[in-house]
Amino acid sequence: MEPDNFDSKEEKKLKNKAKEMVSKLTEETKTDFNPRQEIADQKHEEGPHSKIPRVWDPQEVDFLVNNRKNLSNKEMKDFLEGESEFHKHKKELKDFSNTEEKFIRQNSPNLSKEEIANKLNKKEKVVSLKLKLMGLNPV
Repeated sequence: MEPDNFDSKEEKKLKNKAKEMVSKLTEETKTDFNPRQEIADQKHEEGPHSKIPRVWDPQEVDFLVNNRKNLSNKEMKDFLEGESEFHKHKKELKDFSNTEEKFIRQNSPNLSKEEIANKLNKKEKVVSLKLKLMGLNPV
């Protein structure tokens, strides 16, 4: 038996063994994609019982700092779990322009929430949350 033949036979055996192992691994790890299950898993991962740490938005931090002493236990619990009024209107809170924020700062001592909301064409609830976020108390 020549050494070259031995090496090529051994090489073939090793290649076949490697192919078998790879195909076995891919069969073991193969799963069917189920979109509904994927959505359910994602909701569970993002929910209040998630093991993934939550990243705080700077607006959330400001809101908590400005209102921590005024929130009831239930309001605080809802806020920390991401289920508060603040979180429901979060997108609308980001829609305020710099000019609108300046208007709120300048006029909050003189105007009510309702009057500010009417002038800015915004919902009163959103203006109220924006005032809390900014640490302002309207008339």
